[in-house]
Amino acid sequence: MAIFFSIFGVSILSFTTEGITKYPQYQLGILFALLCTIGWALEGVVASYFMKEESLNSSVTIFIRQLSSSLFYFILICLFLDGTKVFPSFVHSPDLLFYILFSALLGAASYLFWYSAIDILGASIGMLLNSTYVVWTVCLEFILGKVELEMKFILAIVFISSSILLLIRDSKKEEE
Repeated sequence: MAIFFSIFGVSILSFTTEGITKYPQYQLGILFALLCTIGWALEGVVASYFMKEESLNSSVTIFIRQLSSSLFYFILICLFLDGTKVFPSFVHSPDLLFYILFSALLGAASYLFWYSAIDILGASIGMLLNSTYVVWTVCLEFILGKVELEMKFILAIVFISSSILLLIRDSKKEEE
């Protein structure tokens, strides 16, 4: 039930017919998003397994994951996307390099916190809490004046928050 509430809350925010005409290949985008969620689910479950069953520290686990992903991306970009033409532009643009490195630092910290949550709380609660970034995005956009607070935002926040409370309640019942 908790997962359904979360999916429903995110769907309220995400699925809209407004602006779909801007994206002529939106079906492909939805397919990629669904594949991404399956990948994230697998990543969370596998990471949780290795942290619990193999007693790997969450910092070590995320390091292995980030390093292997970075190497894969580097090889993919250099070999198949001719990335060697792009890399020199970073060296000649210190501002761009700063923003990329700063974003990388925030991303690395975010993943470290996420893996720590999965290690401490388990995959289902850690990943569900991670999915609340949608709520925080809307709140930040509202604070920055980029969106108006609409009823769909409030409904989404209620459903996503309810999903978290349900999952935590259910996990406490399982512990007893």
